[in-house]
Amino acid sequence: RMPGRPDLSTAKDDASREGNRTLVSKDNAVAFNLRATTLGLLIERTQSQPLGARLVQTMVFADADSFDRWCASEPIRFEDPVLYDQLRREGHEALGGKR
Repeated sequence: RMPGRPDLSTAKDDASREGNRTLVSKDNAVAFNLRATTLGLLIERTQSQPLGARLVQTMVFADADSFDRWCASEPIRFEDPVLYDQLRREGHEALGGKR
């Protein structure tokens, strides 16, 4: 665990007790699982490849500013703009504010 970084195992334990929301791209290649936790917003991003490989990334955002910075670099923003807008709305709602 790095100093200043949340413990993801704690966030996942908290998330299992909270509601979650799953968003999936039109082609089913990318999925986002969003969960509000006591540490902030937990997002699991899963990208599936045609040959069966799967990449899973797990992130915790403590505030809307860090979530916005991540969203600005998320490739789905260009690949599926409707999903991107939904991801931003759901993420801000889970963080307790609306933008």
